[in-house]
Amino acid sequence: MIVENAQSLGDLIDLDGAVYEVVVRSPAFVIGQSSEGKRIELSDQEYRQCRAQGRVKPASGSPTHIPRIPDEAARREQQYRIEILREINETLQTAPGRCKMDEAIGLAHARVTTKPAYKTFLNDRPKRRTVFYWRKAFAQEGRDGLLPRVKDRGNRTARHDMVFEDTVLDILDRFYGTNDRLTVTALSDRAKYEYLEKCAKDKKEPNACGRASTLAVLNSLPYNDLIKMRLDSQDARQRILKARYFHHVELPLDLVEIDCTPGNIILSDPLGQAIGRPTICAAVDAATGWPLSLVVSLRAPHSELVSQTLRGVMSPTSDDIFDRAGIQNRKKMCGRPKTVSVDQGSENGGDFVEPVLRNGGIEWFQNIPGHPEDKPFVERFFRELNQFIETLPGSTASPLMQNRTRTKKAMNEASLTIEDFETILQKWRFDVYGKKARRKIQSPLRSNESPIDCWNRLAAQALLPDPPTPEEMRAMFMVSGETRVLQKYGIEVGGIQYNSDELMALLAGIGPKQRVEVQYDPADIREIAVLNPLTNQHFPVPAKETEVLAVGFQEARLRRKKTQKQMDEDLAARATAFALAEEADRITRNRNAKSRGNKVKTPMKAAREIEATRVQHQRILDRSKQPTAVAAGSKRAANRAIAKNPVRKPAKIPTLIDME
Repeated sequence: MIVENAQSLGDLIDLDGAVYEVVVRSPAFVIGQSSEGKRIELSDQEYRQCRAQGRVKPASGSPTHIPRIPDEAARREQQYRIEILREINETLQTAPGRCKMDEAIGLAHARVTTKPAYKTFLNDRPKRRTVFYWRKAFAQEGRDGLLPRVKDRGNRTARHDMVFEDTVLDILDRFYGTNDRLTVTALSDRAKYEYLEKCAKDKKEPNACGRASTLAVLNSLPYNDLIKMRLDSQDARQRILKARYFHHVELPLDLVEIDCTPGNIILSDPLGQAIGRPTICAAVDAATGWPLSLVVSLRAPHSELVSQTLRGVMSPTSDDIFDRAGIQNRKKMCGRPKTVSVDQGSENGGDFVEPVLRNGGIEWFQNIPGHPEDKPFVERFFRELNQFIETLPGSTASPLMQNRTRTKKAMNEASLTIEDFETILQKWRFDVYGKKARRKIQSPLRSNESPIDCWNRLAAQALLPDPPTPEEMRAMFMVSGETRVLQKYGIEVGGIQYNSDELMALLAGIGPKQRVEVQYDPADIREIAVLNPLTNQHFPVPAKETEVLAVGFQEARLRRKKTQKQMDEDLAARATAFALAEEADRITRNRNAKSRGNKVKTPMKAAREIEATRVQHQRILDRSKQPTAVAAGSKRAANRAIAKNPVRKPAKIPTLIDME
């Protein structure tokens, strides 16, 4: 049975230069139709890969600004509007000329509101004019045009004044921490009574002071502090963390567990020198047990490592990894998770991981410290991974020798580089662990299937969340922001200059020396997003240098900073240069002493200028032999030099008479 997915209908797929519109979306396949009527069929995995690679665009075209991520209520209302438009079109097509628009709207509303997800719209039947507006918005902007415009609604002014807020807070300080029988009604009545007394005493006209105003004050308070007021800190922390654990795993991507652990192996550098144990970060799907992402690093667990693992969850595995490791089971499974579970490590908090998940509309929670059983699926994966690592050379543990007792032997055996180790782990992840059947007790679905078989079975039963597009991924990870001054050469962030044609157009519109807001990904210096103050939309701006590495801003700062080793080498080089100068001076004195009367002396200043000119010309010739980036076509239009007219040599030198 074909199950249409309204979230994908109307999207455009670009395949080898041909554009196809999605007309049918099912859990197993997608059908696209071109403007000439030609139809193609893609598997669900192929469609998700095209979407993650940016080859799926909305019908209105891909916007250059950063998209706004709607909440769940906005998504539900958007889905309701799409369902209404589809039902109206089907009704009018089945009975052309016999069914009027008002009747079609009534029938469509009655059919759609029978679904449990749209029960809230039962009493909100759309009017004829509203349906025409939805049609126009969908034709012009695609699915984004049907999102509710609620960002500018509502009264932005305060419901109450500061006197009433102080009154409510004073009552909470007096009674909430010691009285567990204080209700919202009693609190609002007490606050209103004391507030009116203060207004009468100060001869002031009272503002809003009812129950709604009290709730507004309560909603602005952090619930963590309120719970700690009534309970002790340890009990409050455990209750808050357990309250976040209300989820039910039924399908892939419902819950993804992320954790970091040190690998029980000693790695080496390309020269064979032991360099220590690596850090492994993995993301495991709870429903199937499939490791969606696996990243190896030589640094201690940090937020950039977790964010890189999270990117792997939402991005398909590249063919380079499959080819380099010789993987046979090439499954590209990815998507946007609904919930992410992490532990209390410092790498999972801070100002990076949490904002990334919040921007992506992903729910997340941290487990109670010291309770690894709260994330059993990733712990089980690491257990089997370490058992496999024990069979590799350089392992710090074996079945006969416990951990830490084999360290010296492991350092002597160390021969795998980090590239070799990661290649081995990727092949084991796909060709071994993915095909290994799990016990029923280890699966939340109580099935003894392998992770890949379980994923394929569940993916055929329901539509899984699609992976984010490149634009959505960019908006998700740009969590850091600051205000920068717009210069004629572009914008500088973290010592790196950025420029683009769109930025130059903004410069021409508002002029230089204007302050603009900038968003950027702390783990990637190649691109930033600038807020256009005229349109209130973000647009991407790349770095001026095309050969910029994909490193973070902090790492780029460290790379530019001299290390102690570099400073020592620089000091040694200066000492060597001084010794060479002394030796040259000694040779010159000896030579002058032998031929003092026969040598013709040249003034030192003139000789210096001649030698400097010769060296400068030689360097210019050497640089001219190297092709420029402009000639290679790697520079952007905003950074290219303006072409000048060539200077032609005249065929005949003009005489004085001709010039007169």
